[in-house]
Amino acid sequence: MDILLGHGDGTFEVGQTITLPGGVGATSITSSDFNGDGKIDLAVRSGNKVFIFPGRGDGTFDAPKTITTTFHSTVDSPSLKLRVGDFDGDGRTDLALGDDSHIAVLFNTGNFTFQQEDVTSESAFTIDFNPADVNQDGFTDLLVSLRGDCPPSNAPCKGGYAVYTSLGRSRSFKVTFRLVPSFDQSPPFSPIVADVDGDGINDILWVTVPFHPELHLAKGNADGSFGTPRIFTLGDINGGGAVVALDFNRDGRLDFFTTNSTSGEVYTSINAFPRSACTASTSSPSVTLCQPSDNTYSKSALHIIGKATDTAHPITAMQVYVDGQLTSTTKTAGLDTTVSLSQGAHLLSVKAWDSTGKNFRSLRHVNIFSGTSGQVCSAGRNTLHICAPAQNATVASPVRVFAASNSDFENSSVQIYLDHHLVFDDRSANFIDHTFTLTAGTHSLTV
Repeated sequence: MDILLGHGDGTFEVGQTITLPGGVGATSITSSDFNGDGKIDLAVRSGNKVFIFPGRGDGTFDAPKTITTTFHSTVDSPSLKLRVGDFDGDGRTDLALGDDSHIAVLFNTGNFTFQQEDVTSESAFTIDFNPADVNQDGFTDLLVSLRGDCPPSNAPCKGGYAVYTSLGRSRSFKVTFRLVPSFDQSPPFSPIVADVDGDGINDILWVTVPFHPELHLAKGNADGSFGTPRIFTLGDINGGGAVVALDFNRDGRLDFFTTNSTSGEVYTSINAFPRSACTASTSSPSVTLCQPSDNTYSKSALHIIGKATDTAHPITAMQVYVDGQLTSTTKTAGLDTTVSLSQGAHLLSVKAWDSTGKNFRSLRHVNIFSGTSGQVCSAGRNTLHICAPAQNATVASPVRVFAASNSDFENSSVQIYLDHHLVFDDRSANFIDHTFTLTAGTHSLTV
């Protein structure tokens, strides 16, 4: 393993090279502070063993600690994945490992020791999984993508997914939602959660690979269920690898970056969903944070909107902490406030208290900046929308044409006609943001 040390400006240098023990075929790697010493460690998966390399805090690592599991798979294969999360909420990073049939969690008991608990019991193949706090109750849950039967021809296999919700300190899980593999869903890869429309309820996204790459979105409901997946076509070449959520244009909404290993293409999907009303999760107890979304950008002052749910006891207070410092307190179960912050990265914690003195929280990572947010142009399903210029507008030259389309199939071309003459033709994009120099007078614009 080569450690690439970041310079902080987007460039890297090769640091320590780690030689793995003999016979170890690393199929998955992850990182966290596993022993609580404030230094990042590395964890590598090989068969039914996990090797943890303790970090020294200077970009180098010590010899590995070996954890032997009773996991089912002992032979290395790409399906042997390794993930991290805090599944029991004790503040220590746990490990999750899976193969094409099972998933287990290794609960961190301190000093590089772990207690194994098997989680899934699916009849379908487990093709991928991802840890995420789906219901914002402070415990890491598991998103599991499934593959069902495949027909004898080359048609796609059945696809589905399941949500395994952590029960916290009991170190157990329950299935709170399952989409049984069916032919109208292709097998999902790289499942993630993200609050797409800012209502405070996490949604599920994944990619599929048959025929052409697609980004799927299943909207989350307050009760932990999910709606019928909506499909966004990304390209026209079979393939799909992974999807990650990033705030590309710094508008406070998560956008998505998707890969296609077959074509070598990557796709950016800029979030144009209008922000919805804040909705409290029915999970009890929990804090639902509607603003800000995790890993997004904001200008100062930071707008914070949240709601607390506790069906057993009345909520007595909600508090806002920034970088560990208390900044505000309210005596209600709803929070709508602003906090002035310096530029840079901050950790936001919104904590709720009930009448018994119990507290629970939700965390957000947010970046404060002073620049200008990128614009989005929203289009309804199978429509084209011109966001600029407005109809019958009086504007100065050059004229900006800003438009977007939304189709169930990949666009073959996007064109602009000025005064009925073709002046622009893009055969790959589904949006246009272009300027044109025009003479004074009235003109006709067609997209």
